[in-house]
Amino acid sequence: MTPSEQKKVLQQATREALDTAILYPSAENFRRFMILQNFWTDRATDFTQTSKLARLKYPELDYNVKRSHYNGSVEARLTEERKVQNAVIRQVAQRYGLFFFYRGNNAVDNLMAGVIRAFCEDRGITLMAVSVDGKISDQLPQSRPDSGQAEQMRATHFPATFLVDPKTHQWQPLAWGFMSHDDLDRQMVNVLTHFKPDY
Repeated sequence: MTPSEQKKVLQQATREALDTAILYPSAENFRRFMILQNFWTDRATDFTQTSKLARLKYPELDYNVKRSHYNGSVEARLTEERKVQNAVIRQVAQRYGLFFFYRGNNAVDNLMAGVIRAFCEDRGITLMAVSVDGKISDQLPQSRPDSGQAEQMRATHFPATFLVDPKTHQWQPLAWGFMSHDDLDRQMVNVLTHFKPDY
């Protein structure tokens, strides 16, 4: 039998032993079930220990080498992540701008308007804010009313934030709905690296 076939037979035997011990309780029936149950526990322990040996022998398998999970290393890892984010944000500030579509009569949109304003000021990013309902947010007094940009850029949900390249006139969605300052940083990295995983 193959390992998969053996496993299937043993699993079935374990289930039957458990069902028998439940439906026909006796010391012997419980003993039979526990022998099989202990077999699985021993296999699980062996598997865990073997995985530790394998990661030592083949360090490329060890997730901790790529992304340490120990508390003492978290600050250093976050510092490295912040460096990457800052490099991406500098690139964005030099090459791109943001289009922000919002509804001035919507409370969440107005909250996001404040986040976007502060974010762009902090990062030196050019911002074009557009009110799709004609109501200008106090957070973005330089906004202009929508004159077809939302439809052209297919902004169908609000608030909507777009990354725009003014040289090529190309754009892509950056965020839909509310997003915090830090999440915007991470989202820019994701978008510009095509969501390449960092883990």
